[in-house]
Amino acid sequence: MKQDHTQTQIKYFKFFSAFLGPIVSIIVNFLLVTLRKRIPLDESLQERKILLDTPDSNHITLSILRKGSIKKPSPCIVYFQGSAFFMKEAPHQRRLVMEYAKRTNATVIDVEYRLPPKYPYPTPLEDCDLAVNWIFEHTDYLQIDPNQIAVAGDSAGGALAAIIALLRRDRMDKQFCFQMLIYPVTELTLHTSSLFNLREAPLWNSVLNKLMWALYLQDENNVKQEYAAPMNAKYFNSLPPTYIEVCEYDPLRAEGKRYAQKLREAGVKIEEYFVEGAPHAYDLRMSSKRAQKFISKRVEAFKEAFDSVEK
Repeated sequence: MKQDHTQTQIKYFKFFSAFLGPIVSIIVNFLLVTLRKRIPLDESLQERKILLDTPDSNHITLSILRKGSIKKPSPCIVYFQGSAFFMKEAPHQRRLVMEYAKRTNATVIDVEYRLPPKYPYPTPLEDCDLAVNWIFEHTDYLQIDPNQIAVAGDSAGGALAAIIALLRRDRMDKQFCFQMLIYPVTELTLHTSSLFNLREAPLWNSVLNKLMWALYLQDENNVKQEYAAPMNAKYFNSLPPTYIEVCEYDPLRAEGKRYAQKLREAGVKIEEYFVEGAPHAYDLRMSSKRAQKFISKRVEAFKEAFDSVEK
């Protein structure tokens, strides 16, 4: 019954998003791109971009960040930005991936997947899968260690990171050594306790959550597919060690905790953090003591994951 009600709500928001979605997306993404271009590359890092051709004769961009002084082959972090599936990488996310590259001594590959409303599900997932497959097939060219490849993402990017790990498990592909899910989207349901209790929370709320799914899942036949959301998986074992952050005042808190519990019950090694007093995307203010504390925890988690891989 709840699944039917969820689909009804998504249909309502599809009607709304069909008119305003493209306009909002264009305006918001123009601003984000403009602001992100003003973020200078950290002086300790080098960056190059690679264009990958997609099966539909388009392309996606991989931004490769690394310190010039790191040993090669290096560990690697594949990163998927969040922003509700339909927004481009925000300035703070650009700063975060540079921070990870600078402090982990890993190569960070930032994947610019295509976005709704023009490219709804499953295109963003297929783009991420294309990028990851290419990375695993070109480790020598990229000068990265194939046994030290981690995946990470925040919010909707956390959903994509988790789903790619599930997809690789199901295909019996080489798995990541680690996954980091930062205040992730994990469920299609619109009825968790935190979505109800925090429906007017700052930065992210239940209305925006419904709009996100309406823009992402435009084909109703895809709603029940296994790879639309991480919690749609049939089972949760045989996944890489996982770091999950959930925030006290985040409407996504309950679904993040539920996903962590599913992995824990399946025997996956879990490192779970509850960020007290924080809303969704609290690290937008990277200079705050809270953000600095948890960025340091993430960096240490990456380092420990890479160090634990047998050489």
